[in-house]
Amino acid sequence: MEYIMSKVLIVYGSTTGNTEALAEILGRLIQEAGHETTLLNAADASAPGLCDGWDMILFGCSAWGDDEIILQDDFDALFQQFDLINAKGHKVACFATGDSNFTYFCGAVDVIEAALERLGADVVVEGLKIDGQAQSDQPEIQEWTKAVIETLEALRTSSFEMLVSLRAQRVGALSTSSTQPPPCAPVRPPNRGDTFSPS
Repeated sequence: MEYIMSKVLIVYGSTTGNTEALAEILGRLIQEAGHETTLLNAADASAPGLCDGWDMILFGCSAWGDDEIILQDDFDALFQQFDLINAKGHKVACFATGDSNFTYFCGAVDVIEAALERLGADVVVEGLKIDGQAQSDQPEIQEWTKAVIETLEALRTSSFEMLVSLRAQRVGALSTSSTQPPPCAPVRPPNRGDTFSPS
């Protein structure tokens, strides 16, 4: 069976390093499951067409504020241009680290998910919210990553079945064309003026 590796982009905005550490943990766990992962700091991200070419995009961002949700500075700059990322039809999910003492604990997840849904993206799993520093053995991280990987496996199976179907169609088309008799060369009818000499 041919192996089809899914490509996952993980975009994160982090000030204290907690959300970046979580992004790295998620990337490693997904990669260990046999998929290709790329981490991208929001400070280095370009909004136009950001989602193009990826099977899934994970967005991570820290936030703070009691009266309102304030996104991490680098991610907020990207967020202001979210209309350009071409999210429609793409599989996405969100994650964040935060402080549960704040009114809007990990509120960035809710804000980003709402924006992605408005843009037509498919949010495949409920956002991951981690209080404080992330540890790879935390049950909520393990469960969330498992849900993401299951979605990727379903996409890979669907892609493989589609590939098999396309190949079968091509083989069938080639088989049909090979059974057709080769075209005959056109024969010029003899002209009345032609003369024939016996050999």
